[in-house]
Amino acid sequence: ILFATSYFYVKKLVSIRLPYNDILKIAISTGFLIILISILKPMIPNLFSILLVIPGTIIYFLSLFYLNFYNPLDLRLVEFLERRAPKQLKPPVNLISKLLKSKLENASR
Repeated sequence: ILFATSYFYVKKLVSIRLPYNDILKIAISTGFLIILISILKPMIPNLFSILLVIPGTIIYFLSLFYLNFYNPLDLRLVEFLERRAPKQLKPPVNLISKLLKSKLENASR
């Protein structure tokens, strides 16, 4: 309720537009994540519940990736992380950077 009232108040003061497409993409990805966790949680004891976080997070970000959620600003952030990442994290961050670059190049065509 507080978010909605704040949004409408600010909307009166400033001409803003809420990015409904991005919100819908986040909702779809979150739905996939919730479904995955609800299916896998009963199958895995509490000790191994941390293992749900890894595939769930991967599925969440991949679904956002395939829904074309990421934009050039996200690529700039990943490139910054790529420069600052320790040696152990460079390969996965480099892979993410390459995937984002190729996806954004294909989307711009």
